[in-house]
Amino acid sequence: MDRRNSQISVLNFNSKSACVHTKNIFSLMDMKHSDANFDRMKKHVEACQTCDSALKKFELENIQIKIHIPKPQIDNDTKEVFTREVSELFKVFDLNEKTLLRKKIKSKIQGIDTVGLSIIKNFASRKMIATYAFGAVLFVVLRHFF
Repeated sequence: MDRRNSQISVLNFNSKSACVHTKNIFSLMDMKHSDANFDRMKKHVEACQTCDSALKKFELENIQIKIHIPKPQIDNDTKEVFTREVSELFKVFDLNEKTLLRKKIKSKIQGIDTVGLSIIKNFASRKMIATYAFGAVLFVVLRHFF
């Protein structure tokens, strides 16, 4: 049995117009066009009349649903109340732009301070003091001989 005959027998398992892929046709709406599965399903839809008609029916129903969904309208009073409450929340939580900028600058300065302190700690470490002492002794000895 060749591959084409096996596909036909699988596609016609219930009746002459049934296709096992019809239940997956709706996933085409959500797939990215760059996806390999999209190309495969698209080619199948072009070849299968059952899936093609199911997809067209689904797209029509989808358009009809979008037409009947009302778009929310917000009146001016509600907009003003919302804007006022959000600005008050920003004040309470200190989320305005100047405060955020201050926090960023403060954290950067603290980072610089941390680096500076670590450098000072390294200069004052026992190994560095021993190195300074060795360098001083070496300097005195070399100076004495030259």
